[in-house]
Amino acid sequence: MRTKISAVLTTVALTVGVGFFAAPSASAAAGCPRSGYPTPGDPGLSCTSLSNGALFHTKYHPDANKTRIKSYYIKTGGGAITAKLGYSYNGTSHYSGSFTQKAGTTKSRTWDRNDYNFWCRTTIGLLKVGGDSYQTPISHCN
Repeated sequence: MRTKISAVLTTVALTVGVGFFAAPSASAAAGCPRSGYPTPGDPGLSCTSLSNGALFHTKYHPDANKTRIKSYYIKTGGGAITAKLGYSYNGTSHYSGSFTQKAGTTKSRTWDRNDYNFWCRTTIGLLKVGGDSYQTPISHCN
């Protein structure tokens, strides 16, 4: 996979069933690990380190009836970009509208599925910057 965009990541806490995230910590030094899974034993949160940031992807339950899919990009360096975040499921890609992002910011997009069990489905986080596309490893439940 091409790497254009490296990462200093943050700590993200995912509580399955309750569905909340801890705020990313700018001082976290670990970044996106080489394995692509920041939380050992949790394949539900995946990430890809890029030269100027890191792309993350996860799913969680905002309530008892649906699954929320979230892709986000933490940009740590380089110039401003125009990009789209998305996810892929079963060979189909779903993208947000375009946004502009500068270093030191995080952009995220979410999609809701009216299927509580969708969080166990295999999905991949996507980032499109110009003609270049990046993806995370697969995200799925244990």
